[in-house]
Amino acid sequence: MSEPAVSLAAAEPAVSLPAVEPAVLAWRASRPVQRKPRLMMIEDDVVIAEMYRLQLRADGYDVDLATDGARGLAVLRRDRPDLVLLDIRLPELHGFQVLEQMREDRELKGIPVVVLSNFGDPGLVAEGRSLGARAHLIKSNTTPAELSAVVRQLLRGTGPAD
Repeated sequence: MSEPAVSLAAAEPAVSLPAVEPAVLAWRASRPVQRKPRLMMIEDDVVIAEMYRLQLRADGYDVDLATDGARGLAVLRRDRPDLVLLDIRLPELHGFQVLEQMREDRELKGIPVVVLSNFGDPGLVAEGRSLGARAHLIKSNTTPAELSAVVRQLLRGTGPAD
């Protein structure tokens, strides 16, 4: 048994939307569209990444995630975020390898990097700094709100966070 044909042209709209005043349309068009700052988080622990990402998104940032160093570097080259949050212990390429390759890449070397790691050994902190990391934060000592404050500070260009 065949279904009866329905003509879409004859269908009435289900909802009628009010007309927008021309002055409102002109006002919207005159306002500059502000782009949200884009962050790249390279972190293999998805639970930790999501904890930080929820706060960062709530604070107005777009946050992309890569769970290994090689994928993170590929996304960095493609998307060029405003700031990178980088773990040290990662599959494929560890964080310092990612940071080293970023600093050798003309397009990526100016992107600020925050090392976000469970390791706070002074030698690791110094290694990250020598490779250009702007801050080194210990995950267990850094709340999502604190991370967001550091990101805000670095994006404003007010200097290193540590």
